[in-house]
Amino acid sequence: MRRRTALKALASASVGLSVAGCLGAEEEPGTATSRTSATATRTTETGEINVTETTEASTDDAQQTRTTTRECPPKGQPAPSCGDDWERLNAGTSGDVSLGTVGGFELTAEPTTLSLGDCVTFRLTNTTDEKLTTGVREKYDIHRKTADGWQSVLFTKHRGYIDFGIMQSPGEGFVWKRRLSQAGLSGHSDRHEARACEPLEPGTYRFVYWGGAGNFDALGVEFEVTE
Repeated sequence: MRRRTALKALASASVGLSVAGCLGAEEEPGTATSRTSATATRTTETGEINVTETTEASTDDAQQTRTTTRECPPKGQPAPSCGDDWERLNAGTSGDVSLGTVGGFELTAEPTTLSLGDCVTFRLTNTTDEKLTTGVREKYDIHRKTADGWQSVLFTKHRGYIDFGIMQSPGEGFVWKRRLSQAGLSGHSDRHEARACEPLEPGTYRFVYWGGAGNFDALGVEFEVTE
């Protein structure tokens, strides 16, 4: 059974190599890498299985987002529907969450104080003069600070990821543009889907990117949300 599951995950990884997508699809493609490492993660009854495959990828296959965005998700969109099989993402919380700058990367939010329904831009930037590696842009989460600690506002029903190693040149990285609404925080790609299944509340939030590819466990930036 375990061998069969691993083979299935390997097949999924191979398929994922030909996919280039993003949550919400705001960003425009940039420089590609010629050699890509893809990791497929699947959770089974016997535990988590990680299968890694390194393969040659064409320029089109490996195109990834850089530091330009389109418009913020529009206002007035209906909240997404979520069934009983959607669970809190709670990603990026198993290791240390650094704030601001770590491992050669800086994570910022603009603005840092906003109201429900406003647009916010999160930017991950390589601040060194060398190329550094990240995972895919989908490896992020948004948490709200509660009496019980940080809690994800995003939900998913697929916890596995198809992951690429992305080379980030100096001054490059990822940009995520989100609106503080259920629809504005929800998004999907061919690799992953996340939805904000509950109404948002004012409070202290943080955006966490956990695709540090060995440069960091997770990198976060905090921001305040008012009525």
